[in-house]
Amino acid sequence: METWKLVLLYLAWLFASGAIAVIFGVFAGEILWFLGIVELDDGAYRVVVDVVVAISFVLLALTPWFLRHRLMRDEEVG
Repeated sequence: METWKLVLLYLAWLFASGAIAVIFGVFAGEILWFLGIVELDDGAYRVVVDVVVAISFVLLALTPWFLRHRLMRDEEVG
């Protein structure tokens, strides 16, 4: 596959990773609010959401690199 296509696909993946990470962060914050661990008007809610978003985004952004070696055939690995 041509390099520019790979770059374009990875940029699309980064955009999708950001959107998914925000969903994970809000979902984690809402679960902790529902359990009574954090309050919506408290700064802890924002910290939880921000931390989960950051960690999720990094993990999702690196997923293609993690899977690359796993999905390649043995003769393709250099």
